[in-house]
Order: sequence, then C-alpha cells, then structure tokens
Amino acid sequence: MVGSPWRFYSNGRGTFLVTADAVDGAAAALVEMDAVGGNVQLYQSGLTLEPHTHYQLRFDAKSSRGQDMRLYVHKHGAPYTNYGVRGAVVDLTSAYQSFVWEFTTGRFDTPVDDGRLRFWFAPYARAGDSYTIDNVVLRKVGATATSAASNVTLVDDEADLLAGGDVGEENAVEIFLPVVTR
Repeated sequence: MVGSPWRFYSNGRGTFLVTADAVDGAAAALVEMDAVGGNVQLYQSGLTLEPHTHYQLRFDAKSSRGQDMRLYVHKHGAPYTNYGVRGAVVDLTSAYQSFVWEFTTGRFDTPVDDGRLRFWFAPYARAGDSYTIDNVVLRKVGATATSAASNVTLVDDEADLLAGGDVGEENAVEIFLPVVTR
C-alpha cells in the first residue's frame, strides 16, 4: 500500500522541507507558506486501497497559528472520486496533537492503486504560516471496528474542491516521506 513520494503543490509560493522537529525520530514534513493560493496541498498518490474496507489513518500535526487543514482520500486523477474521506477538517493547535480518522472505502468495487492522501491547506493558511506533519500511518482495520475521530470533523466540501484541481505534476516538489502501512 505504500504510495509514491510525498509531493507539495501550491499555485502560490511555499516550501516543503524535512525538519528535525518530529514527534518520533528525527524527521517530519514541514510546509511553509510564502504566498498562499487557492490550491495548496501536501499529498501522496499511488496508494492501493481495497473496496468496502475499513481503514484507519493516524498522524501527528501542528500549525504555527493553530490554523486548520482538511484531509482527503480520493482518486488521484479526474474525476477525483471520493474514496472515503472528503473534506475532514483537522482542528490543529500550535503544539503537536495525535489524530485518528477511521473510514470505509467506497465508490469502487475492485482494488485500486490510484488513491491519493491529501492534506489541504487552503483556505486556512496565510503567508508566513507553517504546518508540521509526522507519523502518518494508514492501515486496514477489522470490519467490526467502530468509526471514530479525534479532533477531526467531516464536513461537506461546499466549493467542490475535492481534488483541488490539477496539481501540475511537473511543478510539484517531491520528497520521500513514506506513509507507513501495516
């Protein structure tokens, strides 16, 4: 289930670095905003997902001002089909918190290998803001597990920004920080 390397895309200006400010180990993802745009995301594509299967996503995150972000799991290309998480608002603070989101995959009937896990920063981020994300783990859980969320709220994506538009692969910054799967 390990996808391709993490990529950062912004139609504004920003950077994606590896920082030693990690919860565990010596590396975490650091996204810094210089000038924000309407499409700002850190994502990993190429995830293999099974249909109608219960998954758990865990990660640690913080932001410089406590500004939020959204979370998506969807098809990497058009029509950007929702595979199970659509616009979950992650309520960040300026200190690391651990988040857990459980979901059941849907909208496909055979295994796929085109899943995208996306952390979406627009419209919350402003110039000068930063986000730090660590310990991203996506794993299958038993079918009897109950759905639970911690500091994450599922909301409708009123603007239908499900895929955030074209990410311009040729302009995306790429750093390998794997999603750990179990």
